[in-house]
Amino acid sequence: MNRTFNLVYDIWDNDNPIANLKIKYNWMQLTDPDNLILHYMDDSTYQNKFTKKKCKIEDVFNSDENYYYIVDHGGNQLIELFIDERDGNNTVIRDPFDEGMKELFRTQKNLFLMFLTEHEPDCELSFKYLHNYLEENNIPEKKVYVVNNNDKLNNYKVNYNSDINVHSLQFISHSSTKVLVKMGGNEYIENKDGKFFMCFNKSPKVHRYALLCYLKKYNLLDNINWSLVPTWNSQPIGDFYKKIFDENERNELFKEIEYFYNIDIKRSDYEEDKGWFNPYQDRNTSEFPIWLHIPEYMKNYESSYVNIITESMFLDELNNIHISEKSFRPFFYFQFPIILSTSGHIRKMKDKYGFDFYEDIINHSYDDEPNQSVRLEMVVKEIKRLNGIKIRLIDYYKNNKERFELNKQKVIKVLDTVNVDYKFFESLI
Repeated sequence: MNRTFNLVYDIWDNDNPIANLKIKYNWMQLTDPDNLILHYMDDSTYQNKFTKKKCKIEDVFNSDENYYYIVDHGGNQLIELFIDERDGNNTVIRDPFDEGMKELFRTQKNLFLMFLTEHEPDCELSFKYLHNYLEENNIPEKKVYVVNNNDKLNNYKVNYNSDINVHSLQFISHSSTKVLVKMGGNEYIENKDGKFFMCFNKSPKVHRYALLCYLKKYNLLDNINWSLVPTWNSQPIGDFYKKIFDENERNELFKEIEYFYNIDIKRSDYEEDKGWFNPYQDRNTSEFPIWLHIPEYMKNYESSYVNIITESMFLDELNNIHISEKSFRPFFYFQFPIILSTSGHIRKMKDKYGFDFYEDIINHSYDDEPNQSVRLEMVVKEIKRLNGIKIRLIDYYKNNKERFELNKQKVIKVLDTVNVDYKFFESLI
């Protein structure tokens, strides 16, 4: 049986389709989902895989096959298609679809609409806005899909009593694990000879700066192999911190805030002379193979026992869970994990992948704290505690080698998730 995944585009340049909505939203990162579908066709271990086809709107008519109009909005939140706040003094309400397309979504039974991001999650506010938009425009929710790297999509569906179809994509989990496995990692080393902790930070997000401020305040930075390699200048001072620190806290941490404000860049201990990171520039990967987007320098991981991960998502207002490549590294490299992220992140990693978080010696109760400021303080408190029991942690590490090795095997098993996502797309045909 010939099974074809039909991608629909409404604007073409001769024989080449234009990514959906790309012309209308030329300032956004709208891309063609074709490569994502190809990724699953290439990497899935299933036999007799489906094929794909790029189609025009008129192909939908007089056909029994299903067709998917996919809006791949990349690093943009879905709500940005509806609310344009680029001009801080003038919010513009937009409608991504004209009446003709909306009528097709209402009436053409074999035409479906999908909002997709491959790497990023979307927030609850986007889902709520889309839910209301579909109701107001009489577009059946059962014909609409929201697909992205957010493990709380089903929660939204329940909370809003919505018929929108959702799928938490594991593309980034799979693709980043491919890179880790290809690199090979490092051996289990009993006696590490570097700083006890490591903490790497790239995109200049408030929770990363806030954590570093606390670590400096409590004189912990000297025992951490840390980095701060922002790709743009976010002017991290004053109101930059207001979502985490109130005015009194900003005053109390003024010296620390000023210190990090004046740092253009801080490379890790073993990367000072590598040329990979430069102030306010994207990383230099010219010496790496095309599949390696982030430097994986083994000396960093071989030398530290605890990896303090600052995940991409932290603020409570987002109400999402985004398990990125960062969260897998400590398990792959035989390290203790501390993960600063949105609430429930660690619980989801345990449920989804079965990771051992060494809770008989590390207190991860911060993961259940719904208040972001308190959660950050709890993470810092745990780092301070671990810093005071380093000898005990090292002994634990030496006596539990098999548990660290088993966690690495669980990371490798994440490669199997490609088949889960492949089956999702296959089920839509």
